[in-house]
Amino acid sequence: MTEFTLSEPIKHGGETIASLTLRELNTGDIRRIGEPTVVQQSRTDPDSVSLVLDHGKVAQYVAAMARLPIDAVDLLEPRDYMALADRVQDFFTGLQTPKE
Repeated sequence: MTEFTLSEPIKHGGETIASLTLRELNTGDIRRIGEPTVVQQSRTDPDSVSLVLDHGKVAQYVAAMARLPIDAVDLLEPRDYMALADRVQDFFTGLQTPKE
């Protein structure tokens, strides 16, 4: 588990949350939530595709990692959400720091 300090605390359920303790994602999360990216074909070049984040699913992964309800994730400052989204993306691309 790792600690993530929010740039701006959020208020949810009568409490102020200034940091999140993040757990590792697991196979159950992947089965339940699904792939967080969508392959999108270019409208102008049929041979070109790109991966686009599905922020609905990414938010569900953030909620799972932080053990927060999804409506609390919606309260995060965009820079905090995007930093957490990067962690989700790193998990799926294999860029996360391996466990020791």
